[in-house]
Amino acid sequence: MNGSSILQDNTVLYGQWFVLYGFSQYYAAFGDVRAQQYALDCFAAVDAAWHNSSTGGYTENFVNSIPDEALAPVDSDMPRTLNVLMHGMEALAALHRISSHPTVLQRLLELLNILCTRLAREQGLLYEAYLPAAGGAQWQPAPGQVVVYGHNLESTWLVADTLDYLLAIDAIEPATAARYRAAAMDIGAAAVQQGYDAVHGGVYESGLPGQAPNSTAKVWWVQAESMMALWKLWQHSGEVQYLRKLAQSTHFVREHVLDNIYGEMFWQVEADGTSKFYNNTNLDTKGNMWKASYHSARAPLFLERWMTQQ
Repeated sequence: MNGSSILQDNTVLYGQWFVLYGFSQYYAAFGDVRAQQYALDCFAAVDAAWHNSSTGGYTENFVNSIPDEALAPVDSDMPRTLNVLMHGMEALAALHRISSHPTVLQRLLELLNILCTRLAREQGLLYEAYLPAAGGAQWQPAPGQVVVYGHNLESTWLVADTLDYLLAIDAIEPATAARYRAAAMDIGAAAVQQGYDAVHGGVYESGLPGQAPNSTAKVWWVQAESMMALWKLWQHSGEVQYLRKLAQSTHFVREHVLDNIYGEMFWQVEADGTSKFYNNTNLDTKGNMWKASYHSARAPLFLERWMTQQ
């Protein structure tokens, strides 16, 4: 929208998850029942239009506004992305916290199962996109995919946080939760092993399993999510190496990724912390449609809460 008219009327699942998440968190913070109802209405529309009962999970490439049962997704076999999958899990967990809706719980458990047991991993790592398979079969990586270390690490702590909630309300069997948690921690450990910069601190952007990173940039959101994952990895394993890496990464972010003059974080810096302009509208701006305070504010807030509770 431009403030008065709709410029694009296509509906993107990634965006719908964040709408649902935002309404749920707004209700949790302020108790506004309108936000709760908007979140439930959004879920009902998304579930009716996108849920795929054959493969499990949600089809991602719906091209027109919803709900409209006359319009089918272009191709339900299109790849499903790790990014959309984990944020769907995050949004559904937030919605269940404020609604206890049974279908929301069913879908949340379904996404957890896919992420923790059905996505084929290589050397412990998850790829960015997968080809969905029916009947509970494993999903194989789509051709040409890379590993984004930040998404592996973000998945690690999101799964751990979701499992803590589900166990607290007796919504998942402890043995199942333990199996899912072990899978999530294995993913995080592999991402740290292959994507962590032991010299400077921080996590590289992307690579392929068993190979050197193909992008050594230190992107702001990757640093934010990796710090939260490092704390969860330490909690799970008790290995002090994760606390040392968290301290080193925190120092790197404070010295190089934070803009100590104007505030907020730079989009990215070089591996050694060198910051420069990239002559790119996205990379040279503090805020745009892909860069808000979601990652950079959440990381210190959550870490402070977790450390206080420890």
